[in-house]
Amino acid sequence: MPLILHALQARGNTDAVRLMLEESGVAWREEALTSARLQKAARTISPTGNLPVLQDGDVVVAQPEAILTYVEERYAPKEHLVPLQQARRDMILSFALELQRTLWSAEFYHAETLSDRELEEQKGLFIRDFVVPALSFLTRLIGARDYALGDIFTRADCALVAALDAVDKNLPRVLPAFPEIKKYLKRCHARPAISRLMAEGRRL
Repeated sequence: MPLILHALQARGNTDAVRLMLEESGVAWREEALTSARLQKAARTISPTGNLPVLQDGDVVVAQPEAILTYVEERYAPKEHLVPLQQARRDMILSFALELQRTLWSAEFYHAETLSDRELEEQKGLFIRDFVVPALSFLTRLIGARDYALGDIFTRADCALVAALDAVDKNLPRVLPAFPEIKKYLKRCHARPAISRLMAEGRRL
C-alpha cells in the first residue's frame, strides 16, 4: 500500500518531502488539495491542522521536518552516522527549512500595492540583508563536499535542494554569485530519483 502525501498544489515546504519520498524508493502518491478543500481536509487529516501530512497506513505524520525524519529513518536509514554527523545533518536541515520559510514569508510576496520599482527595491534589500549572508554561510559549510555529509545524501540535502531551487526560481540573479552552491545543486539534480521527479513534473 503506497504512502499518501496530502499537500497543497504548490512547491512550498512540501517540495523537500517529495524529494525525500522519491529518494527513499518507497511507493507513494500525492493527494493535492485545492483551496476549496483545504480547510476541511486539514481538520480531517492533520493532527495539527497543518499541511503537508503523510499517511503510512495507520501512522499519520504532520509538518515537513517530522515527515522528512520519519521517511528517512523508516525507509532509507543512514547507518553508522556518528554524533557529529547527526548534528551536522540536523543543523543543515534546520537551516534549509528556515531559509525556505523566510523566503516564502518575505514581505514583497504579500505586498500587492507595491509598484514595480518598490518591489525591486524590497527584493534587493532582502537579498542583501538575508539571502547573501545565508548563502555565504552555506558555502563555508558545504564547501566542495558532494553533499551535506560528504558522500552521504540525507534528508538535509532534500531540504537544501528545495530551498535553493526556491531561491533560484524567485531570485534568479542570486545563485550565479555562488558557484560552489550551483555545483552542489547540479549534483543533486543529477541523482536518478530527483531527476526522475523533475522530468515527470511531480515537483509542481
